[in-house]
Amino acid sequence: SSLTTTLLSTVRWQIPGGSAMTIEGGLTLQNGAFLDSALRASSELRMGDFAISAQFLRAGRDFTGDRRDEQGIAIFQTFSTTNFSVWLSFERTHNNVTNDPLRQTLTRQDARAHVSLKLSEILPTVRLSTVYSTLVGTGPLPPTDLSRFSFTTEAIQPIGTLGDISVFTEQARLTNAIAGTETGFGTVGSEFSITLTPLRASVSLEHRSEVDLLSGILLSQSLVTAAGVELLQRPFGIRFSWTRFPDRLDMSAALQARLGVATLFFSGLIEFLNSGTQEFSFTLAIAFQFGAPIPFIAVKGRAEGFVFIDANSNNQRDPDETGPKDLILVLGNEKARTDERGFFRFPPMEPGTYELKIEKLPPGIIVKTGFPHQVRIVAGQTLKLEIPLAQVAVIEGVVFHDENRNGQRDPSEQGLGFVRVFLTDAAGKTRDQRTDSEGRFAFSELLPGKYTIALDVRTLPKDFSPTTPAEVTVELRAQERITVHFGAAERPKTVKFPPVADFTFSPERPKVGETVRFDASESFDPDGYITQYEWDFESDGTIDAYGVQVEHIFSQGGTFTVTLTVTDNDGERGTARKTVIVGARLRDPPQ
Repeated sequence: SSLTTTLLSTVRWQIPGGSAMTIEGGLTLQNGAFLDSALRASSELRMGDFAISAQFLRAGRDFTGDRRDEQGIAIFQTFSTTNFSVWLSFERTHNNVTNDPLRQTLTRQDARAHVSLKLSEILPTVRLSTVYSTLVGTGPLPPTDLSRFSFTTEAIQPIGTLGDISVFTEQARLTNAIAGTETGFGTVGSEFSITLTPLRASVSLEHRSEVDLLSGILLSQSLVTAAGVELLQRPFGIRFSWTRFPDRLDMSAALQARLGVATLFFSGLIEFLNSGTQEFSFTLAIAFQFGAPIPFIAVKGRAEGFVFIDANSNNQRDPDETGPKDLILVLGNEKARTDERGFFRFPPMEPGTYELKIEKLPPGIIVKTGFPHQVRIVAGQTLKLEIPLAQVAVIEGVVFHDENRNGQRDPSEQGLGFVRVFLTDAAGKTRDQRTDSEGRFAFSELLPGKYTIALDVRTLPKDFSPTTPAEVTVELRAQERITVHFGAAERPKTVKFPPVADFTFSPERPKVGETVRFDASESFDPDGYITQYEWDFESDGTIDAYGVQVEHIFSQGGTFTVTLTVTDNDGERGTARKTVIVGARLRDPPQ
């Protein structure tokens, strides 16, 4: 047995003006001996509206961490004003940092540019972006050479304070240099949303197409439409959505109601498949909460009150304003928990001055007043408190074990802990975090704008792969909370059959110095295709020739075992051996 330990250290220099430099290092030890290391250095320079950052990473193959066997560099540059912003980024990474010739090396490059221009408060906001990425694989496996270029345009027109309408288009080209293919992808769509408190509705339409650019053949096209409506009227909340895909129609509804001490929640989904079948799933839950008053003791005092979301920002609690449930407040050594209204009550306490604080706020909520602050308890009196909170934008979600691989989280499906999730804003700035033991993650205190949430598939459990899209882009509005779920499941086990090697040769009784033709055309792969043919004519373990049909001249007579080894597209190998008897050289005819 062996003990593997990883030691990590971080040094950060903060420079006045917002600039900073960070160096992170790590060592992996096995039984106390050095095994491998990792280093990440990053710097950020800010000068007014301009910012530039760079990062270098190198982690060894035996380093125990989430970025093992990887090295690369990334550069980000942004310029942003009130109505105009532009950002550029370049990133290059590859694995196999030791350049082991027996391992596959994958090199990734990604270059992005984005421009956003807000013409005025009443004119549309125009956004342009382009992405060029490549993936090159070299090594013992079949090579990879992919490149993708895309260009996206979007115009967002506000409709007063009620909502907005957006029109967008994306054109992309995917080139496979190995297979010799070029495929074009086109998307054109529009989305309209409107908010009439407490009602919000949205409608979207997308047309997607795929074209073989070499032949001009249309490979596929589809139309995706969606509509949704949401009603938020305490104590009820109702949401309904409709999405039409080429192969199915999805209809979902959700209801939440708070009735005294009980909270009722219901959600349902119906899928109408084009084959004529339907699939239905639903969730129903009810929760109860009871409270019991604490007897008043005359020689002591107490504190109680409300923690509430100040929706209209008047710093006063209005009748319809409630607070987060199960929030823990601390006063001295005593604790109190809020109910569904945001009400809390501390047990009787000795007279005196205590510090009031909140143990942990939910993501996306901040205290508007100075906190913590001093509270004075007076004997025989009950101190009434009101603590206003403000909501900021939040993106939260769960990475879950999608056991039935249906892309939706069922009640019995557990979360996946310690999975890495990335958040990238419109300026290209990225941050990440790990899910907790229940698979949850949350990025809080976000400014309005477009964000991309991506799952780091390398941190999933072994042999797991995503069952939902691994990257989602959302438009976040002020005080909005968006939920994103990522599903993952173990990859289905597949049975791979090795190729069958076979060959013929002529002449069947060759002589020394005579050309012998070998033909492996009869070889085949039951579940794929053969990618490599290797010939060993001398029975010495050395590959003498490659190809389906080859020629060889034996320089001396004798009995030889000729070996053919074929490799298929799955890396499976097959071998065939045949004996070739080589006779003596023919004598030259007399002069």
